[in-house]
Amino acid sequence: MNKKISEDFWLRVDDEITLRLPTIGDAETLFALVDKNREHLREFLGWVDSSNEVADTRTFIQEGLPQWLQLQSLHLSILKNDLLVGAIGFHNIDFLNHSTSMGYWLDKEQEGKGIMMKCAKFLIDYGFNSLKLHRIEIRCAINNIRSQNIAQSLGFQKEGVLKDAIHHYGEYFDAVLYSLIALDT
Repeated sequence: MNKKISEDFWLRVDDEITLRLPTIGDAETLFALVDKNREHLREFLGWVDSSNEVADTRTFIQEGLPQWLQLQSLHLSILKNDLLVGAIGFHNIDFLNHSTSMGYWLDKEQEGKGIMMKCAKFLIDYGFNSLKLHRIEIRCAINNIRSQNIAQSLGFQKEGVLKDAIHHYGEYFDAVLYSLIALDT
Protein backbone atom coordinates (compact mmCIF):
# COMPACT_ATOMS: atom_id res chain seq x y z
CA MET A 1 0.00 0.00 0.00
CA ASN A 2 1.47 3.32 -1.09
CA LYS A 3 1.05 5.72 1.82
CA LYS A 4 1.36 8.85 -0.31
CA ILE A 5 -0.88 10.60 -2.78
CA SER A 6 -0.36 13.50 -5.19
CA GLU A 7 -1.64 17.08 -5.00
CA ASP A 8 -4.07 16.41 -7.84
CA PHE A 9 -5.68 13.46 -6.03
CA TRP A 10 -9.38 13.01 -6.74
CA LEU A 11 -12.04 10.30 -6.63
CA ARG A 12 -15.09 10.16 -8.93
CA VAL A 13 -18.14 9.15 -6.85
CA ASP A 14 -20.64 9.30 -9.73
CA ASP A 15 -21.44 11.39 -12.81
CA GLU A 16 -22.13 14.48 -10.67
CA ILE A 17 -19.98 14.09 -7.55
CA THR A 18 -16.19 14.23 -7.18
CA LEU A 19 -14.00 14.19 -4.08
CA ARG A 20 -10.64 15.94 -4.37
CA LEU A 21 -7.91 17.53 -2.32
CA PRO A 22 -8.47 21.25 -1.89
CA THR A 23 -5.89 23.56 -3.41
CA ILE A 24 -4.81 27.07 -2.47
CA GLY A 25 -6.92 28.22 -5.42
CA ASP A 26 -9.99 26.84 -3.60
CA ALA A 27 -9.45 28.98 -0.49
CA GLU A 28 -11.87 31.78 -1.42
CA THR A 29 -14.63 29.39 -2.50
CA LEU A 30 -14.18 27.15 0.53
CA PHE A 31 -14.19 30.12 2.90
CA ALA A 32 -17.32 31.56 1.25
CA LEU A 33 -19.11 28.22 1.67
CA VAL A 34 -18.14 27.98 5.34
CA ASP A 35 -19.12 31.62 5.88
CA LYS A 36 -22.49 31.09 4.19
CA ASN A 37 -23.13 28.07 6.45
CA ARG A 38 -21.48 29.49 9.58
CA GLU A 39 -24.48 29.30 11.92
CA HIS A 40 -25.51 25.91 10.57
CA LEU A 41 -22.01 24.40 10.96
CA ARG A 42 -21.14 26.12 14.22
CA GLU A 43 -23.63 24.05 16.21
CA PHE A 44 -21.50 20.91 15.90
CA LEU A 45 -18.11 21.92 14.48
CA GLY A 46 -15.69 23.65 16.82
CA TRP A 47 -13.34 24.90 14.11
CA VAL A 48 -15.86 27.26 12.48
CA ASP A 49 -15.01 30.27 14.63
CA SER A 50 -11.31 29.95 13.76
CA SER A 51 -12.19 30.43 10.08
CA ASN A 52 -12.88 34.16 9.95
CA GLU A 53 -11.29 35.17 6.67
CA VAL A 54 -9.91 33.70 3.45
CA ALA A 55 -6.39 33.76 4.93
CA ASP A 56 -7.52 31.28 7.63
CA THR A 57 -8.76 28.88 4.98
CA ARG A 58 -5.58 29.36 2.95
CA THR A 59 -3.53 28.52 6.07
CA PHE A 60 -5.69 25.43 6.72
CA ILE A 61 -4.97 24.17 3.20
CA GLN A 62 -1.24 25.02 3.32
CA GLU A 63 -0.73 23.37 6.71
CA GLY A 64 -2.93 20.38 5.93
CA LEU A 65 -1.50 19.54 2.52
CA PRO A 66 1.70 17.83 3.79
CA GLN A 67 -0.42 15.61 6.11
CA TRP A 68 -2.85 14.81 3.32
CA LEU A 69 -0.08 13.97 0.84
CA GLN A 70 1.51 11.62 3.40
CA LEU A 71 -1.94 10.11 4.19
CA GLN A 72 -1.68 11.03 7.85
CA SER A 73 -5.18 12.39 7.34
CA LEU A 74 -7.25 12.99 4.22
CA HIS A 75 -9.40 16.09 3.78
CA LEU A 76 -11.41 16.09 0.56
CA SER A 77 -13.66 18.72 -0.95
CA ILE A 78 -17.04 17.51 -2.18
CA LEU A 79 -17.88 18.87 -5.61
CA LYS A 80 -21.26 18.47 -7.25
CA ASN A 81 -21.16 19.36 -10.94
CA ASP A 82 -17.79 21.04 -10.23
CA LEU A 83 -19.25 23.30 -7.50
CA LEU A 84 -17.90 23.00 -3.97
CA VAL A 85 -20.69 21.83 -1.62
CA GLY A 86 -18.91 20.40 1.42
CA ALA A 87 -16.08 18.29 2.75
CA ILE A 88 -15.42 14.78 3.97
CA GLY A 89 -12.33 13.06 5.19
CA PHE A 90 -10.37 10.79 7.45
CA HIS A 91 -8.76 12.22 10.58
CA ASN A 92 -5.56 10.74 12.03
CA ILE A 93 -5.12 7.71 9.80
CA ASP A 94 -3.40 5.04 11.90
CA PHE A 95 -1.75 2.54 9.55
CA LEU A 96 -0.22 0.62 12.47
CA ASN A 97 -3.69 -0.24 13.77
CA HIS A 98 -5.44 0.08 10.37
CA SER A 99 -7.97 2.57 11.68
CA THR A 100 -9.22 6.13 11.30
CA SER A 101 -12.16 8.37 12.05
CA MET A 102 -14.35 10.05 9.47
CA GLY A 103 -15.83 13.53 9.53
CA TYR A 104 -18.00 15.46 7.11
CA TRP A 105 -20.07 18.58 6.54
CA LEU A 106 -22.33 19.78 3.76
CA ASP A 107 -23.83 23.04 2.54
CA LYS A 108 -27.26 23.31 4.20
CA GLU A 109 -28.90 23.78 0.78
CA GLN A 110 -27.50 20.42 -0.38
CA GLU A 111 -28.73 18.37 2.60
CA GLY A 112 -31.38 15.74 2.06
CA LYS A 113 -30.29 14.93 -1.50
CA GLY A 114 -28.23 11.82 -0.70
CA ILE A 115 -24.91 13.52 -1.44
CA MET A 116 -23.29 12.77 1.92
CA MET A 117 -24.44 9.15 1.90
CA LYS A 118 -22.89 8.62 -1.54
CA CYS A 119 -19.66 10.34 -0.54
CA ALA A 120 -19.39 8.52 2.78
CA LYS A 121 -20.05 5.10 1.18
CA PHE A 122 -17.44 5.83 -1.45
CA LEU A 123 -14.82 7.02 1.04
CA ILE A 124 -15.47 4.02 3.31
CA ASP A 125 -14.92 1.71 0.35
CA TYR A 126 -11.71 3.58 -0.49
CA GLY A 127 -10.56 3.28 3.13
CA PHE A 128 -11.19 -0.44 3.38
CA ASN A 129 -10.12 -1.50 -0.11
CA SER A 130 -7.41 0.96 -1.17
CA LEU A 131 -5.96 2.02 2.19
CA LYS A 132 -6.47 -1.45 3.70
CA LEU A 133 -8.05 -0.05 6.85
CA HIS A 134 -9.87 -2.37 9.23
CA ARG A 135 -11.83 0.08 11.39
CA ILE A 136 -13.48 3.45 10.71
CA GLU A 137 -15.08 5.50 13.46
CA ILE A 138 -17.56 8.36 13.44
CA ARG A 139 -17.96 10.51 16.53
CA CYS A 140 -21.08 12.65 16.68
CA ALA A 141 -22.25 15.15 19.25
CA ILE A 142 -24.99 13.51 21.31
CA ASN A 143 -27.56 15.93 19.89
CA ASN A 144 -26.37 15.73 16.25
CA ILE A 145 -29.14 13.41 15.12
CA ARG A 146 -28.54 13.97 11.38
CA SER A 147 -24.95 12.78 11.66
CA GLN A 148 -25.98 9.83 13.82
CA ASN A 149 -28.58 8.86 11.21
CA ILE A 150 -25.88 8.88 8.52
CA ALA A 151 -23.64 6.62 10.62
CA GLN A 152 -26.48 4.19 11.30
CA SER A 153 -27.62 4.17 7.65
CA LEU A 154 -24.07 3.31 6.61
CA GLY A 155 -24.10 0.26 8.89
CA PHE A 156 -21.95 1.71 11.67
CA GLN A 157 -22.58 0.19 15.09
CA LYS A 158 -23.04 2.35 18.15
CA GLU A 159 -20.31 1.48 20.64
CA GLY A 160 -21.29 3.92 23.35
CA VAL A 161 -21.27 7.46 24.62
CA LEU A 162 -17.99 9.26 25.34
CA LYS A 163 -18.47 11.61 28.28
CA ASP A 164 -17.37 15.22 27.61
CA ALA A 165 -15.44 14.14 24.51
CA ILE A 166 -16.18 17.28 22.48
CA HIS A 167 -15.08 20.75 23.50
CA HIS A 168 -16.87 23.51 21.61
CA TYR A 169 -16.89 27.17 22.49
CA GLY A 170 -15.99 26.74 26.15
CA GLU A 171 -18.33 23.84 26.87
CA TYR A 172 -17.97 20.06 26.88
CA PHE A 173 -20.43 17.75 25.16
CA ASP A 174 -20.90 14.02 25.09
CA ALA A 175 -20.18 12.20 21.82
CA VAL A 176 -21.70 9.04 20.43
CA LEU A 177 -19.05 6.67 19.07
CA TYR A 178 -19.90 4.58 16.02
CA SER A 179 -17.62 2.08 14.29
CA LEU A 180 -17.59 0.05 11.13
CA ILE A 181 -15.27 -2.92 10.77
CA ALA A 182 -14.13 -4.05 7.32
CA LEU A 183 -15.46 -7.54 7.94
CA ASP A 184 -18.94 -6.10 8.56
CA THR A 185 -19.26 -4.50 5.14
